[in-house]
Amino acid sequence: LTRFPAIISPNRATAVVGAPFSFEVIATAARLEWPEITASGRLPEGLIYSPYRHTISGTPQIETVGSYLITLIARTNGGVVTQEFILTVV
Repeated sequence: LTRFPAIISPNRATAVVGAPFSFEVIATAARLEWPEITASGRLPEGLIYSPYRHTISGTPQIETVGSYLITLIARTNGGVVTQEFILTVV
């Protein structure tokens, strides 16, 4: 039995300029199948996405205040699912 993965983490987060930030992207899939999770889109300077830890982390810089649209993508043998994720830097 194969089924599509699902991204179950929230679809938005807020980071504060100059403060350490970390957000874990969480996805589920069929039993014994771990989703590959990637991110597409521009992250603010000072933040990176780690495909190994499934996290967006770092410290946003002052010139990055605003909202960023990131597409999160989870893949398994069962298929692909995406989630639009909004990161706001204040």
